Amino acid sequence: MSALPTRAIVPPVGVADDAAPPAPHGRAAPRDAALVLLGSGVVGTALLRLLATPAAGGLHLVGLANSRAQHANARGLVPAQAARLLDAA
Repeated sequence: MSALPTRAIVPPVGVADDAAPPAPHGRAAPRDAALVLLGSGVVGTALLRLLATPAAGGLHLVGLANSRAQHANARGLVPAQAARLLDAA
């Protein structure tokens, strides 16, 4: 079984590809993580609010979905606007 790549091919908007030094063995630096949110209920909405704060650090929202719609962008989604994307569907 081969390991899945842990670093996005296209860096999120506003993040330089060389923003973090490469980690050993080709793994992404701990501060770089792409997230996909499944569900926009109480927990999902709370996570979106957290992702819109500086506490989210290197976490980048790249996709979200609920039972009615889905949106994805490898360059990143704006957490503060993500819930509206799902509501508009």
